[in-house]
Amino acid sequence: MFAIIAAILFALALIIELFTITTNNVFNATTLTTAGLLCVAETVVVPKVVEDMMPYIVNTLVPRVLDGVMPQVREKVLPVIIDDLSRDPKVRKMITDQTQSVINEAAAELRESSEGADDRLESAFRKIMRQ
Repeated sequence: MFAIIAAILFALALIIELFTITTNNVFNATTLTTAGLLCVAETVVVPKVVEDMMPYIVNTLVPRVLDGVMPQVREKVLPVIIDDLSRDPKVRKMITDQTQSVINEAAAELRESSEGADDRLESAFRKIMRQ
């Protein structure tokens, strides 16, 4: 898209220069050529520069930015998120359901172990009574 715009701007600049068309100071061959060059830079140069800089951006710049931002996030953003989550009915229900599940599992284990203990106690009592 920018390449087409650049071609049109270069063509207009060429027409203005070739036919020595008089225009105002803003709309002239120089500004059209500059705009065309910026369009070319946008489509050709900038993507190449960004791609070449990507390892630096990922490995150096982003970690530095995150290191600088994280204290602010911990201090100002995280408390708000935690407060919102703690008031959310869905989160409260999830916590209640998980707590109930843990209690049920503990009760089942207690039942199983008490049944085993009851069986052993009954067996020991019968042995004593037989003697």
